[in-house]
Amino acid sequence: MRNFDANDQLQFHFLEFMITDPKLFESTTDIIDISQLGMYFNNRYRKVIELIKNRYVKYRRSPTSEEIKAKTGFNLHPRNTINEDELIWFLDEFKKWADLQK
Repeated sequence: MRNFDANDQLQFHFLEFMITDPKLFESTTDIIDISQLGMYFNNRYRKVIELIKNRYVKYRRSPTSEEIKAKTGFNLHPRNTINEDELIWFLDEFKKWADLQK
């Protein structure tokens, strides 16, 4: 396993939440304008963000893990389920993280 810094791991975790449910991705765009979203993530994730964003805007769905792997090389997997506590955690942490990136 590669050694990523904590911020990189957090971003990867956020991406997995974002592809789990299009409504969850939409919630992130309430925190960061959709046109600015890619600028908040490490450069290595920009293609993933663009793919998620484009799929959402065009089809209102998340890309599959296979699409993400084929187009970006990343092995992202949606979470099986997200309970209410995890949802609250994600939105709180994403907001804090986004505020720190400004």
